[in-house]
Amino acid sequence: MISIAEKDRNALHFLWVKNPLEESSYYTVLSFTRVVFEVSSSPFLLNATVHYHLTFNLELQKASLRKLLRSFYVDDVITGANTAKEAFSLSTESKELMRKGGFNLCKFNANDPALQERISLNEGTCTAPEADETYAQMALKKVQTKLRGERKVMGLIWNVDNDEIVHDLRNVVDTVTEVGETKRQIVSLTGRFLDPIGSLHLLSLH
Repeated sequence: MISIAEKDRNALHFLWVKNPLEESSYYTVLSFTRVVFEVSSSPFLLNATVHYHLTFNLELQKASLRKLLRSFYVDDVITGANTAKEAFSLSTESKELMRKGGFNLCKFNANDPALQERISLNEGTCTAPEADETYAQMALKKVQTKLRGERKVMGLIWNVDNDEIVHDLRNVVDTVTEVGETKRQIVSLTGRFLDPIGSLHLLSLH
């Protein structure tokens, strides 16, 4: 949780029923003391706090720290390594760096089963991959469903067994059979699947 400076808490007032069990209970005015998710400024505040924490530790000059600075999207880290040894070191060092700022970096995913098991053992009681929803996943609305061996990465499906990005277009295909073939409806369908790296958008509609 990210604390809000006391002087800024007046901007985050909300009403709360003093006693919800009493019909004549009155309202009281409270203020949030922690950053609230799902308000317009939430992604910026989280990113700014993480960036400040990491740059504050720049004197360490660790390769993992520099990689983290380039790899965060809100509360998800998307990165990789050339070897299993390097990846394990990256996971432990990045977790320790974030722990110093009060963040619990966990739910690591890898396409190497032995590495994944080693990281999971090192994590101990940390939440298993995909058990909880991150802010990034919540913002991306989980537009695709995953199967065995698949993990969500920025709204896309990553098959860790085959090391492939999977596009599940079944919902789009089902919708095609229900709608007409007007330009408006076709363009509308293109917005139903997430394609941030442009692997599906090979054609332009004129």
